[in-house]
Formats: sequence, structure tokens, C-alpha cells
Amino acid sequence: MIEIMQQHYEEQTPYILVDNVTPLMNSLPYDRGFMGNKKLKKVLKSHEFNDQVQYIMNIAFEKPQDLKEGDVVEWQLRDLVLDVVVLSHERVFVKGTFVWLSIVGIKE
Repeated sequence: MIEIMQQHYEEQTPYILVDNVTPLMNSLPYDRGFMGNKKLKKVLKSHEFNDQVQYIMNIAFEKPQDLKEGDVVEWQLRDLVLDVVVLSHERVFVKGTFVWLSIVGIKE
């Protein structure tokens, strides 16, 4: 499970936009069944798009973004454009530095 969540877009990241901002890091999508955090599950379950989200991504930014729990924002990689539901946006400590981590669900 952890290996799946640690796979990233790597060299494609500079071409990703989340609400018109390029992230520091973006994980590849993983099945929502791997989402263990009960708070995130509760946020998704109460959202109107719950039944339309099967995959989750972790996205990190250097600075806080104007993303709020429950927001639906645009995620773009070149010509691929998706709507994602923000499940959380929090400051976390990763590998010796603070980043702003967003967990999002991909609306299908």
C-alpha cells in the first residue's frame, strides 16, 4: 500500500496545474480503498461526489494554497483536465522540510 502512495509523476510534475498552480509533488492516483484516514473517509462520504470518486492523489505545495476541504478544483496534466475534490490541505513535515499537503479525490 505505501509503495503505491509513494509513486509520483516525477518528470511530468512541471506540467501539472492544480487550480492554476504547479505543485512540488504529485502522487500517481491510487484506489480509495487504500485511504486509511477516517477523517478523510468521512469528508468524502459526506461530499455530493462521493459515489463519483474512486481514486485519490497526494499533492504537495511549497506554500499554502487557497484550497478548502470539500472544494472542487481543476487538476490538469497537459491536455488532460480533471475535477478533484479537496479532502484535506494541511502543513506537514516531510524529509526535513515543511510542505502543504493536499489529499484529493478524482471525480469521474
